[in-house]
Amino acid sequence: MKLQTESIIGRLREIGAKKVMIQVPDGLKPGVFDLFNALSSEFRIIISSDPFFGACDVGDSALYNDVDCILQLGHSEIPNVKYPKPVVFIEYKEEKIPEIREQIFHDMKDRGIRNIGLLFSIQYVDAASAVQSKLESMGFHVIAGKNDGRLKYPGQVLGCNYSTGHTIEKDVDCFLLVSTGIFHGLGAQLALRKDVYLLDLNDLTLRNLAPETDRVIRKR
Repeated sequence: MKLQTESIIGRLREIGAKKVMIQVPDGLKPGVFDLFNALSSEFRIIISSDPFFGACDVGDSALYNDVDCILQLGHSEIPNVKYPKPVVFIEYKEEKIPEIREQIFHDMKDRGIRNIGLLFSIQYVDAASAVQSKLESMGFHVIAGKNDGRLKYPGQVLGCNYSTGHTIEKDVDCFLLVSTGIFHGLGAQLALRKDVYLLDLNDLTLRNLAPETDRVIRKR
């Protein structure tokens, strides 16, 4: 996880922060100690060990009442949320974008799919742009849905918000989610009427989540 430490320090100085609480998802915790060391010479730093569930969750007052600022790693700001203290969001974006080969999408072409709604979770915003370029070079028409007041980027999804998909659902044949794992994919398929394909960047596989989502619903 590469962080622009000088930029972070500059933003904390602008706020006038002296005591800062860092919130970090489990997957990014191994890299947080370098940031702690870089900041602790100028600021009093507390690293929260409590779990949290996205940019809307800055903990309860017992956590943040005693600090000047919250530094949250891994998420993008939710524009319409009013936070109890200044919050600096440091987005985590996957830097290594794997080579996207055309054959991954041959099944979609064979099914006659032409218009694709592009979705992504925040860490794959740059990868989604590369995927869009590849799809368009193959003749697909790719649309990223309009972001509302809770989303920073067109096409972005949160675990609790798939509204970018709703804005274009009538204009697409299916959706393509650029992410890893199934969490956001299941949420998208439950929220949207059209089929959602997951492009999993961990293993560069593409699969239709509609049958899988049906199985999950039946188990419940």
